[in-house]
Amino acid sequence: MHHIIFDDNEYLIGISGRVGSFGDNTVITSVTFQTNIGTYGEYGTNPGTDFSFGVTRGKFSGFYGKCGSSVDSLGVILQA
Repeated sequence: MHHIIFDDNEYLIGISGRVGSFGDNTVITSVTFQTNIGTYGEYGTNPGTDFSFGVTRGKFSGFYGKCGSSVDSLGVILQA
C-alpha cells in the first residue's frame, strides 16, 4: 500500500495510468498522480491501454472506485 501526503500548497491536477486484462476482467493496471508541484507514481504494472484525466477548470475534491483483488474502476469528484 502507498500513501501520498501533499504539502499544504499542493493540489491534484491530473491522473493517468493504464487499463488492462486480469483474467476475464478489465482492471486498472497502473496509476500516476500529477500535482502542481510534481508527480507521484507510476504505481502498479505497466501493460495496458493509456488513460488520462486532467483538470483545466475547478479542482479535484475526492475519489471513488471499486475493487476486488484489483482496482476495477476509479472516478473523481470535481468542485467548481
